[in-house]
Amino acid sequence: MNIRECSEQWHTQRLFVFLTTAFSLFLVFMLLTAQAHAREGRKSESAIFLPFNVELSGNHQYLRDGLTSVLASRIATRTGVRTVYGTSAAREITSYLQTGRQEKAFKALHNSGVDYIIMGSLADENGKFLLTVEVVRRKGEGRLKQFTRQVETIEEALPAMDELAWDVSVDIFGVARPKKVAASTSKGDGMSAFQTEHPDRAYKKGMYAGILAGFDSGNLRLLDTRRSPKIPYGVNDMDAGDLDGDGNVEIVMAAVDKLYIYRYSDGHFKKIETIDLDGYLRVHAVSLADLNGNGILEIYVSANNEQKPESTVIEWNGREVRFLHKRVPYYLHIATPEGKPVLLGQIGAPHTAIRAVIGREVYVLEPGPEGEYIRGDTISLPKGLTVFDIAYADLDGSGKQKMIAINRANNLQVYDESGTLLWTDPGEYGASSNYLGTMATAARSNTKIYVPPKIVVHDVNGDGIADIVVGKNRMKVVKYFKRYRYFEGSSIVALGYQQGKLVPLWETKKLPDYTVACQVVTPQGAEKGKKEGKFRLFFAQGQNNYSFGFWQTRSSSLFMYEIGPNKQEDE
Repeated sequence: MNIRECSEQWHTQRLFVFLTTAFSLFLVFMLLTAQAHAREGRKSESAIFLPFNVELSGNHQYLRDGLTSVLASRIATRTGVRTVYGTSAAREITSYLQTGRQEKAFKALHNSGVDYIIMGSLADENGKFLLTVEVVRRKGEGRLKQFTRQVETIEEALPAMDELAWDVSVDIFGVARPKKVAASTSKGDGMSAFQTEHPDRAYKKGMYAGILAGFDSGNLRLLDTRRSPKIPYGVNDMDAGDLDGDGNVEIVMAAVDKLYIYRYSDGHFKKIETIDLDGYLRVHAVSLADLNGNGILEIYVSANNEQKPESTVIEWNGREVRFLHKRVPYYLHIATPEGKPVLLGQIGAPHTAIRAVIGREVYVLEPGPEGEYIRGDTISLPKGLTVFDIAYADLDGSGKQKMIAINRANNLQVYDESGTLLWTDPGEYGASSNYLGTMATAARSNTKIYVPPKIVVHDVNGDGIADIVVGKNRMKVVKYFKRYRYFEGSSIVALGYQQGKLVPLWETKKLPDYTVACQVVTPQGAEKGKKEGKFRLFFAQGQNNYSFGFWQTRSSSLFMYEIGPNKQEDE
């Protein structure tokens, strides 16, 4: 190699080193600039930090504010987000949430204008100490994300909080973690975090990938699906049926003090009536039945006036609304204890029970003189159950009605006609954010009485024997708020009674939101629909009940799934 060739090679190598170095410096500059811009952008965002909930025996309450201060200051330094903690607003919101006054907490959070709520707890866990931080973002429909670390001694709590602050800064705010403090994500380090799938993606997966698990290979298949546009209010319950006898299905949606009637026709949901109720009422349940035999379904509205039941019975014939009974002093529910629909009424709390909202006695109610109801037969319920927890069906073709119930632990149970418990399903069903009483009575009471989604009785597999259909909400609790529950999606499941136990027949794939209630009806042309084995599943979902809807406007959606036998069976 001559001198000229060596010189050219030397210059080429120097040029490569120069360009490589320059490019590396450019990347570092861009990364630092991006992080600086990110921190600068975060300055327009704010987060409110609630005081830590310290659940330890002994004198450890000093950690309540200390842990909060460490977490807030570290996150502020690393992200640039504006922090709010130790203020009267933070203490007020904490008080509302920890005493179950969720509506007031939501209003206060909305008025505060903050973008994040961050809260934490320190608790004893099998002799060690568990630190938990939970973050809710204003954007993203209020989904909660949780971070945990476990420490051996209380002295390790503050250093662990520094690591949790990094976890939050990286995962929530997108800040790069320095290598020297990079945390292991192995299962053994005591850290965990979760995030639910985006509901739109989850819904589309369910809608277009065989939404009813097992239908494509089993006896049934999904024939058609319909979804309403978003409805701009939340509802506590719904029921469906042909209210006016015209062959179309109407859906009654029960909000707190209003009823909305939708008609399902030609594949569309259309609102056709709004019924205003007395403003002092809080509606918790609605059910439909034609008990007076005039061919028009009555609407039985179960509601509270403060802690007392004050229910209403309405009839709508497609043109006008008639109030048949008002100020009915019972909780109302339609059931079939003897095989045919009757109206059940459960009394309110005795006068001596200051904080209670419901009593034990349940009666069959019959129309009496002057528009009042009179008590008929007494219905005996197992302790802890209300009329909203039960349904009756001949589950085995024996001609005898068994009682199906959802207990306080959200387990499905089956009782025989004498009240003997036959079966308890270990799974969790029902679960609800709907409760008896009002916001004020719930705040005064130590225990909320929840109203689960109604249990629907229908022969869904065409074998001539009744099955049950019920919503299955995925309930979660928050370590910080013992009285707060939220839901990470739901499904709807059908079960049959075989060999002394309830057996799943089918279950929808996971739905993104909370299932308010469901109902099954036979399509138009009832006899033809029964012969063909088709039925329609109507249900309402509430976006407001997904996780922490602190800043979300209450809204709902209606759905229809038409289900029938597989083509192979039709052929």
